[in-house]
Amino acid sequence: MFKKVVKEQLKVPAHVDYLGELRDFAIRIGRKHGVDEKTLNAFKLAIDEAGTNIIRHAYRGYDGQGTILLRMIIRKASITVSLI
Repeated sequence: MFKKVVKEQLKVPAHVDYLGELRDFAIRIGRKHGVDEKTLNAFKLAIDEAGTNIIRHAYRGYDGQGTILLRMIIRKASITVSLI
């Protein structure tokens, strides 16, 4: 059914200082799997927005004690990006 599925992930502290690491990881993995630059730029924006929302709202008051997991699931014709 699913011939080739690759899962890549990175876990970082839930702090704004680590948003760059999340972006860089997504770009590196996207390029590794042939994603075009326009889509990579959309990944960067989405990761910044979602990551900032996680930090500000999910971990408000926790002073960087939480974590963010960026998971990318790569299939033949698609990539799913999740922030958990």
